[in-house]
Amino acid sequence: MIKTHTLNCVILTLGIMIVVTTPAFAEFASNNGAPKGTSTITSTGVFSFNGIVFHCRAEGVTTAWTILTSGKVGEQAPTTKGPDQRFAIKWQTTAGDKKCMSTIGASEFSFTAGPCNIQLEQIAGKLTEVHGSIESECEIKIIGCDIKMPAAKGTKNKGLKSLNVANKGKNLGLTNTNLEGITYTSTGVGCTALGEFANGKISGLEAEMIGETLV
Repeated sequence: MIKTHTLNCVILTLGIMIVVTTPAFAEFASNNGAPKGTSTITSTGVFSFNGIVFHCRAEGVTTAWTILTSGKVGEQAPTTKGPDQRFAIKWQTTAGDKKCMSTIGASEFSFTAGPCNIQLEQIAGKLTEVHGSIESECEIKIIGCDIKMPAAKGTKNKGLKSLNVANKGKNLGLTNTNLEGITYTSTGVGCTALGEFANGKISGLEAEMIGETLV
């Protein structure tokens, strides 16, 4: 049985790609001579829905950034200065390792998830605040429940609010994550135990892209 819901969160777990677009008067620029570089998670944040909180530790996480030329998502080329940026994060977690946990009732459960691609889009008249859309299907699995968040189609999973990008010296900071309004489906006997996933969001995710700034 498949249920479709609307929730106020974005799952960021095993893998995530973020493509950020800034206004025309600002571009991402590399300070290391290459179109890509490393980044550091300063806060993994939390995501919650229907009162259930999901959290992953930063242990073993790998992250990176890539500056992209303008164009359609998936067709842009790497560049040392451009209007778009992809932020990729991959959690090194497996079932039962307790790096990603959720508390349901009085019990704690570990969870895993697949890659999740998110495209972040500029807001007219704002330099550092961006909206997000689901670029490709995101999936999370916990105690017999498979949750899938489909790629943006029409107005669904598109133009979600919001987060900020801003310079931190010679680096670029990603802060104030507050993405909400995701439509998803859930399948499996464990979904009933988790209740209706609604009224949630992801907040508190912060990262620093090393050797990259807005110019």
